[in-house]
Amino acid sequence: MPAELAAKRDRGTSMSLGRLIADYQAAVPVSALDASILDMLKGIHELGVVRVDDVTRYKWAEDWVKSMKLVKNLAPGTIRKRVGAVARLLDWYLKREAADGVQPLANPLRLLPKNYSAYNDHERAALDGDEKKRAKVDESRDRRLLDGEDQAIRAALRGEKRDDRQRSLSLPEGDALLDLYDLIVNTGLRLREAYSLRPADVRLALRTIHVSGSKTGTARDVPILPAIYSMLERRLAAASPGSAFIFPWWNGDRAELKKVTAKLSAAFASAFKYAGCEDLTEHDLRHEATCRWVTMRAQDGGWMFRSEECMKIKGHESFTMFMRYLSLRGSDLADRLWA
Repeated sequence: MPAELAAKRDRGTSMSLGRLIADYQAAVPVSALDASILDMLKGIHELGVVRVDDVTRYKWAEDWVKSMKLVKNLAPGTIRKRVGAVARLLDWYLKREAADGVQPLANPLRLLPKNYSAYNDHERAALDGDEKKRAKVDESRDRRLLDGEDQAIRAALRGEKRDDRQRSLSLPEGDALLDLYDLIVNTGLRLREAYSLRPADVRLALRTIHVSGSKTGTARDVPILPAIYSMLERRLAAASPGSAFIFPWWNGDRAELKKVTAKLSAAFASAFKYAGCEDLTEHDLRHEATCRWVTMRAQDGGWMFRSEECMKIKGHESFTMFMRYLSLRGSDLADRLWA
């Protein structure tokens, strides 16, 4: 190894990954998803104290992936998200090293084999004797609203009592929850995007909702359907002068985001359970909304929007991600044949 390269590596061995993550977040506009992952990983119980010099070695990359399977027992999709976030961090670090005149090592996370996040036979065998762990696989959800479920959910959120129950569901701010449900199922906004909307984001004159705080970091405009126009008009009118948001749950403190998201997810879970949709989650509403956008008809009977336009509305940056949310029923396609 050239002496100058060895010296450069020696100077970097004392830096922890936690420190490098902090430098990276201060220098680069990291996406919200990567930021949340890196914030978690830089903790002392994760990767915060690992030396950067170790992280740039391929053996460490393999061992880290294996530990996420056998120790933490994470799903393949979760493993890929963590590897992707750290890989982008190392891309930045190695490019910075190159700018200093040192030939950087290859990013080991970019050298991992195809299907690295999948559990192999040896890893599955290693987990066979552990009752609390199992070899996990990617699970693609395609749950959508079934006949009658939309009406049942709306009734539960309005506080209407089911005939087979002794009492109705009591949820704080149920009216606002109903409006939030209406917004998500008719637009496909993510939960956090929806409850953090500001009055200025709802542009009634343009018939669009501006989403600036996207998970991917890319802003977009979502068309307002006639079905929710009056609801948005009412929420804007009800907002007090100087109100920061159109919904009442978040005060703007970013440290409270996870707490608010968990609270609203739990409230929707209660409503779905009361409505008899126990296997439905709030995130499934994005699948429903995606399919509604794709199957929306124009006056001549053809599709209203092209796939690229639906991707833009949903904020999907890749066609692969878009297809994960496109849970079309066979009957949706058959209806068009018999229209």
